[in-house]
Amino acid sequence: MANMWVILLVLLGVVSTPAQASCGLDHCPVVRSPEQPSADWRVQARMHFTTFKLKGFRGHFEETYLSVEYRGLKNAVFGASVPLVLLTVEGDTRFGLGNSIVYGEWRLNIQKASIGAGLQVELPWGSAGGVADTHWVFLPNMNAHIPFWRMFFMGSVGFSQSVGGAHDHGSHDHGATHIGEEFVFVNPHAASELTYRLALGAPLWNRRIQAMWMVNGQQVLVGDGDKTFVQTGPRVQLAVSEWVSVHLSGELPISRARRFNGRLVAGVFLDF
Repeated sequence: MANMWVILLVLLGVVSTPAQASCGLDHCPVVRSPEQPSADWRVQARMHFTTFKLKGFRGHFEETYLSVEYRGLKNAVFGASVPLVLLTVEGDTRFGLGNSIVYGEWRLNIQKASIGAGLQVELPWGSAGGVADTHWVFLPNMNAHIPFWRMFFMGSVGFSQSVGGAHDHGSHDHGATHIGEEFVFVNPHAASELTYRLALGAPLWNRRIQAMWMVNGQQVLVGDGDKTFVQTGPRVQLAVSEWVSVHLSGELPISRARRFNGRLVAGVFLDF
């Protein structure tokens, strides 16, 4: 675990000279201050590296997300995200298509603050072998961006509900004996749960850098076993130009129950 923090701090040091917010809220539009420049389209490439130990199996997976958002409407954002997944479990490696995401959000700016409400849908199509689910996941959510003093607060809360298909994940114990045969290792979740993301941050370097500390959580609402999962870590976004930004973030679990051991994320945004 200590090594994950060392790697993360080195990466953050490369990006920031002195140094905003997964299924989950990772795929919802990033809540931005109304003061930030707007564009009709945003194209994003994002890579996740996640290590885990689930049901006695150790492994890791890399996700490459290709996303497109349309922001040309005054108070709405629509987008879609397609992940390519490389999963390794106990030396067994497989490559496939993860569950794609489509989402929409309505947002209202109130002076320098903003509030919003949206819906995210995870599609039930992807590769087998522990890579993707076979059910729909609906995630209605609400969010807010509130500046104060020289800082800002960002918060999102949502309700995740799975519909149809088999539902068996690595965070539950169903007695599987073959890797990937009976459960999904990539981003496990329960059939019904509350999800939230809280972040406290500050704009730096003439607002070219947005640095924040995040707390992400999931509260399972059904079934037996572990109910509370909480992760925390930093996120830094750097505006390379008016229309190009890069970001780095990391997460480690702080609750007793955990769905992964550590996660690093790197991405680039292109607005036009």
